[in-house]
Amino acid sequence: MYSMEDLKTRKLLTRSEAAFYIGISVTSLNKIIHGRDFPALVRIGNGRGRVFVNREKLDKWLDEKTGI
Repeated sequence: MYSMEDLKTRKLLTRSEAAFYIGISVTSLNKIIHGRDFPALVRIGNGRGRVFVNREKLDKWLDEKTGI
């Protein structure tokens, strides 16, 4: 599986890593990503590219949503 210590040090996470990082399923994360403006998405590559989640922006987004 994933190491939280490793994930906390990385800038970009795959969708499955990001879901694990915040404690939800990949399906739930995909609904969040596709359902509203999600500032943490990063596309790398030509065309549609691979989708990653910027961990720092994800942390900020979570703080705003949870009010912590």
